[in-house]
Parts: sequence; C-alpha cells; structure tokens
Amino acid sequence: MSIKFSLEDSIKEDLGRQIQYAIDDKMSYAFMMMYWKEQGWTTVKLSRFQDNEHAVDISYWLTEQGLKDKEDYYREGAEFVFASEKIATMFILRWA
Repeated sequence: MSIKFSLEDSIKEDLGRQIQYAIDDKMSYAFMMMYWKEQGWTTVKLSRFQDNEHAVDISYWLTEQGLKDKEDYYREGAEFVFASEKIATMFILRWA
C-alpha cells in the first residue's frame, strides 16, 4: 500500500510546521520575559528602531557598557530587559 501526498498536502504540512514554530517561539519569549521580570529585571520597550544603523548603534553601546547578552540583558526585537536598573535607566536616557 502506498500513500500519495499531493502538493496541497505538502503545503499544508509545511505551513503547519511554520505556524507551530512561530507559536513555540512566541511562547518561549513570553515565558523568558515573565521569568526575568519575576527576578527583578527592568523592561524597556522602544517604539521601534529608526533604521538598521540605529539597531547596530544600540548593539555597539551595549558592548561598550560591558554587557553580555543573556547574562546582563536580553533583547527581542525592540524590547529589552536589563538585570541592572541603573543600566536600564542609562539605556532609556540614551536611546528612548
């Protein structure tokens, strides 16, 4: 007995995997943000990046401050959480 998959079935499977990945990614992010907030981390959400150079400038600034991704801060898009309230305040003054 052979099972034949149509192009439509293949597309449905592929879309299903993409949707599942997006849901898993968003849930993982939501749980991590909740965890860091419970640990006393400070959240800063930019309205958006001005352009790609703006995002690069922020990355350089974070490095210049000696911050390590996933240890001192975490970023998802234009939302940041910082372990240090002082650094979060400096970030807001510089970039928000």
